[in-house]
Amino acid sequence: VYYEEQKYAGWADVALSENGVNAAREAANFIRASGIRLDIGFTSMLKRGVHTTNIIIDELDINSLKVHKHWRLNTRHYGKLEGLNKESSSEIALNDDVRPPLLDLMDDKHPSHEAKYQYVPLEALPGGESMNDCKARIIPYW
Repeated sequence: VYYEEQKYAGWADVALSENGVNAAREAANFIRASGIRLDIGFTSMLKRGVHTTNIIIDELDINSLKVHKHWRLNTRHYGKLEGLNKESSSEIALNDDVRPPLLDLMDDKHPSHEAKYQYVPLEALPGGESMNDCKARIIPYW
C-alpha cells in the first residue's frame, strides 16, 4: 500500500508490494541470464528486503546461500514522515542535507521499540535521517 499510494515507508516494516515481488523475480531472471553466480547475500532487517532476497534465492534455487542481515543496510529513515504522502514533502527527498522531522525516543514508531534492534546501541538508532546521514550509517558496514 505504501508504494502504490506514494507514501514514505523508510523503516516502517511494511510488506513487499506485488510490484516488489515482480521486481525481485525480474532481478532473479537478470542474474540468471547474466550468468552471475551468487556466493553470499546481504539484506536489511526490513521484511520487504528479506522477502526480496528470499524470492531471488528461491527463483535461482540457491537455498544454501549464506545471507547477512544488518540494520545498517536498512533504507533511509524518514522520521515523522513515514506513512505520509511524498508529494507533501518533496524538499526532504530532493536535498541530501535536509532531515525530516525526527521521531522522539518515546514515540512508539522509534526503532528502539522493536525487538529486532535490541542489540543496536540506542544512540545509533535514527529517529529520522537526511540522505547524508543514511550514507554515513551504511558506509561503516562495508
